Amino acid sequence: MLRLRTACCVTLAVLMLAPVVQAAGPLDGLPAVRNRVLLHEGRQFLTPLVGTTINDPYAQQAMLGVAWRYFTHDWLGVGVDVMAGGAFKTGLTEQINEQLSLVDKTHQVETTSLQALLHGTVEFIPIQGKLILPGGSIARFAVSAQAGFGVAILAGDDTFEREFNSSSGGSTSLMPMFGGGVRLFPAPSFALGVDMRDYLVNRALSTDQTGAIPDSSYGHNLLVQLTASFVFPQEAAVQP
Repeated sequence: MLRLRTACCVTLAVLMLAPVVQAAGPLDGLPAVRNRVLLHEGRQFLTPLVGTTINDPYAQQAMLGVAWRYFTHDWLGVGVDVMAGGAFKTGLTEQINEQLSLVDKTHQVETTSLQALLHGTVEFIPIQGKLILPGGSIARFAVSAQAGFGVAILAGDDTFEREFNSSSGGSTSLMPMFGGGVRLFPAPSFALGVDMRDYLVNRALSTDQTGAIPDSSYGHNLLVQLTASFVFPQEAAVQP
């Protein structure tokens, strides 16, 4: 029994002290990323866009525009956005006006809208990666955060237009912007994206039930937009 215990202890000690042998694979010792594709750094993005606001109580916005970006780093870009469009009355406005017409045919709710937006933009790219598409092809994606500052040009119905014409600068508002989005690269020279932005604009949304214009204040204008970016130069640089 003593000899058996001694043999077991010796065998266990040998096994514990013996080096662990692992089969060497073809990727052993290689870095996780060998060649990084720089989708943004040193490149310009020319981006047509179309969008609509989603939180307007009285007049829904539809916007068309174009954006330009230059990326000084793969995670940082600067540029300019220009958009223009118009508005159409929401169902809520139509219901209010129907009710007012039964009581007083002289007053209707009048609204303002965003006629044009112009702002400089700083864009950050905190996340980039790859997606496997149906069929096995690979597309790259990037998640962005955006901030900007500029001017909103306002339009409005008759009462507001008279107010804008009578006051200097009454049809414009300083405009901070914050937002973010996702960009998908089917090819290095082209990208499709979806953005959500919040434009803070100082305006009165509508007249009250007496036809008077209330005091203006800064409010949120949530804009969802689809983008299609053409990227120059068309070939992305590769970083070892």
